[in-house]
Amino acid sequence: MEQQQIDIEDDRTQLTNDVQQIDKRLTLLQESVKTELTLMSDKIKTDISTVNTVIEELKEHAQHVRAKDDR
Repeated sequence: MEQQQIDIEDDRTQLTNDVQQIDKRLTLLQESVKTELTLMSDKIKTDISTVNTVIEELKEHAQHVRAKDDR
């Protein structure tokens, strides 16, 4: 009976350690995902800004072409 109680306590300790390790890994994974998403978001914002700049340049070019055609 005493050995059984010791085994139960050992199992409980091991499970507690396992849960703590899993929690640490999940926290690291969460931080990694958050960082990656932030980087992706920043890149998307930059890409959108670039596309908007190109659109504005194309609009200006189109106005110049129309102005030449109107002459």
